[in-house]
Amino acid sequence: MNVSEFLSVQTNEAKDIFETVDMLIRKYDKTVIAEVGSIMSVEEALVYKQENVFKYGLTLTKHHFSYHSMVMYAYPKVLEDFKKTSKSIKFQKGCFNFKTLEQLNLSSFEVFLKNSAQQDFTSVIKHYQNKKK
Repeated sequence: MNVSEFLSVQTNEAKDIFETVDMLIRKYDKTVIAEVGSIMSVEEALVYKQENVFKYGLTLTKHHFSYHSMVMYAYPKVLEDFKKTSKSIKFQKGCFNFKTLEQLNLSSFEVFLKNSAQQDFTSVIKHYQNKKK
């Protein structure tokens, strides 16, 4: 399944959230390629890879959306800055959960994505490429 097919089977509300997050990721991070893949226990999610290494992902569960980021896992300062402006989001070490775009706080999320894209992801890529050898 490609990204367009994935989006076409979503509800209007979910499609709006997926498309908005997708547009923002592509706007700020030109290094990633989007595809449909699995994250954790969710088999169909939007997955963004840099040099074939997972960087970001967005899933939909029964209760919320989950945004996954290896950048915020590798660079906790990026996450800490975002947490300060996003009080209604449930944060975990490498992901955060939200239900609506309003809860996500798009202006703060844009700053977060811009900061994420500016981080040097090379060491993470090399680490995972070496693990595959």
